[in-house]
Amino acid sequence: MMRFGVSAWRLTEGEVAGKEWRDNARRFADTGYQTLWVPDHVGHPDPFPALVAAADAAPGLRVGTYVLNAEFWNPLLLARTAATVELMTDGRLTLGLGAGHNEAEFVQAGLRYPPPGERVARLAALVPALRRLLAGETVDDAALGLVGAATGLPATSPRLLVGGNGDKVLAAGGRFADEVGLVGVTSGKTAIHTNLSHWGWDGLADRIAHTRAAAEEAGRSVRFDLLIQRARVTDDPHGAVADFADAGPLDTVLDSPFLLVGSEDAIVEDLARASEMGVDGVTVFGPDADELAPVIARVRA
Repeated sequence: MMRFGVSAWRLTEGEVAGKEWRDNARRFADTGYQTLWVPDHVGHPDPFPALVAAADAAPGLRVGTYVLNAEFWNPLLLARTAATVELMTDGRLTLGLGAGHNEAEFVQAGLRYPPPGERVARLAALVPALRRLLAGETVDDAALGLVGAATGLPATSPRLLVGGNGDKVLAAGGRFADEVGLVGVTSGKTAIHTNLSHWGWDGLADRIAHTRAAAEEAGRSVRFDLLIQRARVTDDPHGAVADFADAGPLDTVLDSPFLLVGSEDAIVEDLARASEMGVDGVTVFGPDADELAPVIARVRA
């Protein structure tokens, strides 16, 4: 059965941040969402305390990062944090990682902005090292600067997710992760993505096939999640995506697994089509969570 997740960017729209955040976590769980994700962006909440609070408020909810910027994190200290969260949430963490792309965030943090190949190579090294550290191993890894690294915590096994779109990122996800988050676009240096390189259904099929090939070569299997850019139950799909006009003809833009826009029947059909292609779950952004509620009720009936 299709799994549903929600990516929450804000703690609150009012003044009582902690209460509203916990209330929203319970509401998402009651609506039928199984995972609450928090992204990793400068100017937004730190993912990990927010995830612990959400997991405490909604005991049936998985929590995860979608996705951490691998360049922002020291491998050992990240493993220590992730292990702590996994222990405090009774095994409900999915640790999602990506290569990072927004140059402005690196500048704000005073960090060097490596070229794409270097960022992807670090991500590919980080994921297997994290799995070993979380399992309680002591790790030496010259590429990551680890010497006798160990968390000192009990062994844990949170699920690992790699999110992205490029060949090398998805190959790393296939080789090392439990789950791959697909986004359908090629990231540039900014927060806005305009290159809809794998936006259509054929693009999705290509990305799934590429990832599966890497997983099969490594003797593994992998699950797939789609990061949905907009979810809207409406009888005016063109109006709901009018701001996408610069990306191309709206009929073409709408014919995408990364948009769930249209009637309930149409959205249910799109979810079924994605499932037949091998997609295990979809994630919507927080402002769209209520929009998808009637669809979730139908799919899970």
